[in-house]
Amino acid sequence: MGILESGKTVQGKANDSTNAVPDVRKCTILALGELGDSRATEDLIGILTDKEEKNDVRFAAASALGEIGDSRATEALKAALNDKTVDNEIKNKVLLILSKTKSQESQ
Repeated sequence: MGILESGKTVQGKANDSTNAVPDVRKCTILALGELGDSRATEDLIGILTDKEEKNDVRFAAASALGEIGDSRATEALKAALNDKTVDNEIKNKVLLILSKTKSQESQ
């Protein structure tokens, strides 16, 4: 999805000034999660695992993956939790999301 990738910087400059704004990217990511469309899963996993991405955008990707809840999304969240290179703030967010996902499954 181009809108998710266009916030990246190249040589210190954003490719697209609108999508370089983290709030725009977060809103887009959260909307994808609310739609629950698993076609966005791979792109969201890429954002979650991108260590150059801003943490709040990665948090949004984790939340969206939790909303989508398909097996690939759940496995990506578990992998992030077990990845020693993932920031502890992100791990805390992922843990919270996984706990919510499990409680929804048990209802």
